[in-house]
Amino acid sequence: MTEGMQPQGGAAPQPQAPAQAQPGWPPPAVGAPGPTGWPPPAVAAASAGPSTSVLVVVAGLFLLLAGIVTAGFGALVGLLGGLIATAGSARSGLEIFGPIGGLVAGLAILVVLWGLLEAIAAIGMLVHRGWGRALGLVIGVVGFLFTGLGLLGVAGSGDSGTGGLAFSVVFVAGYALTVVALVTGGAHFRRRA
Repeated sequence: MTEGMQPQGGAAPQPQAPAQAQPGWPPPAVGAPGPTGWPPPAVAAASAGPSTSVLVVVAGLFLLLAGIVTAGFGALVGLLGGLIATAGSARSGLEIFGPIGGLVAGLAILVVLWGLLEAIAAIGMLVHRGWGRALGLVIGVVGFLFTGLGLLGVAGSGDSGTGGLAFSVVFVAGYALTVVALVTGGAHFRRRA
């Protein structure tokens, strides 16, 4: 048989695999794709984490600020309630102030707790947690309803010179922004795969 001719009835011989560059490495699998880069696409996608929504961040910052303001206001009202309660004594003849001060202090505790819930929800939103989204959505809806009623009351009174109208408008808009951001910003809260 001469060189360059194929043997009769047989296929051409398969070329041998090239020698490996490093001893001890397993041979590459037949038909396996070559290296495409590092990290592999699945690892790169998993390490990317959730995307950040600017709208959710703004809403989270609003809720954090609203929580601080609300808790601070509640603490001041609670202090006032305590002062009113101590003003009512049997010697002063103002016993009615005792229960009124207790009621004011009790309501102030609820206001402080509401402010703390707002701050906790804001932190959960800013760190991409699903519980922060759920809590923020509930707080946004309830806050929008209550501040919306307050806005209607302030607007209906005709007294817009006290700044109450502007304060109410800011809070109604902030709670509305929170609800919209949390409904539309689902990608902000997706967990890593």
